[in-house]
Amino acid sequence: MNASPRSATRPVMSHSHAESLILNKDFLPLKGTDHVEFYVGNARQAAYFYRVAFGMSLVAYAGPETGQRDRASYVVQQGKVRFVLTTPLPSPSTSICMATQSASSRSGLTMPAKPGKKLPTAEP
Repeated sequence: MNASPRSATRPVMSHSHAESLILNKDFLPLKGTDHVEFYVGNARQAAYFYRVAFGMSLVAYAGPETGQRDRASYVVQQGKVRFVLTTPLPSPSTSICMATQSASSRSGLTMPAKPGKKLPTAEP
């Protein structure tokens, strides 16, 4: 008798049976969603795009004018679909640092030479 190792073990499940086992078990049973939030670089522009391209309507806004100092969010909706488009806003200390960096990059080595002046050259 020539017994193969496969016959001694359980039979291999068919592909469709394995798929049905996976599909029957829901790993994240959600009853519904309220919104989907996207973090974008420019929430105002993204909200405009969704309104023009997909016909969504602007439902709500939260930003510095409403007391949210760290972000600006636009809510667009069409039917049951609701998106929150959020962009982070720089803090006052960050914007001061960025302004200082851009001012320092405008001066010094990055400035073009004035006409009539020779740039120093490295001697070999």
